[in-house]
Amino acid sequence: MNDKAKLRKRMLSIRDELTGDIRAENSELIRKKLVGSSIYKNAEIVLSYASYRSEVDTWAINKQILADNKKLYLPKTYVKEKRLRFIRVSDMDELKPGALGIMEPDGEGEGIDPKMTGAGAILMIMPGVAFDNNGARLGYGGGFYDRYLSEYEDIIPRTVLIAFEAQRADEICTDEYDIRPGQILTEAGFRKN
Repeated sequence: MNDKAKLRKRMLSIRDELTGDIRAENSELIRKKLVGSSIYKNAEIVLSYASYRSEVDTWAINKQILADNKKLYLPKTYVKEKRLRFIRVSDMDELKPGALGIMEPDGEGEGIDPKMTGAGAILMIMPGVAFDNNGARLGYGGGFYDRYLSEYEDIIPRTVLIAFEAQRADEICTDEYDIRPGQILTEAGFRKN
């Protein structure tokens, strides 16, 4: 097992050990800080995700995005191609379990091409297993977000990793293809990279 895999396993265990009450309380703090921020208020389009297992709860965030009349896009995962396609969602009840067991939109919906949208309008909210004080992000190991952002990094300048403070690692070893989020948001607040 390599260093990233060991760290991933350890950090997932730490996150899983947080009680449901702590996760719910901290998820709500994160939601409030996000929707009160200028990067959220200035976004017309939000690329988010449906939280899974012990992740920060994005269901309330996604419902807030819809209530605020912003365009919400969630990822559909194509495992064989190792890629994401963000599809517009107008109701969180539309989601179904995807290839990895994560709730996602039907692949037939309206997709987004960030190259056709304009840079200023888009905010991406990213999941992650861990982060460090240098702004590095440890994902789940599939490279889906790194591949997506490598294509659109200049077009999606506002990227925010949401995570719990408990997910902070001392140091994450990164590779040249690992893309750092622009900001990290925890229950303690925002950190810029």
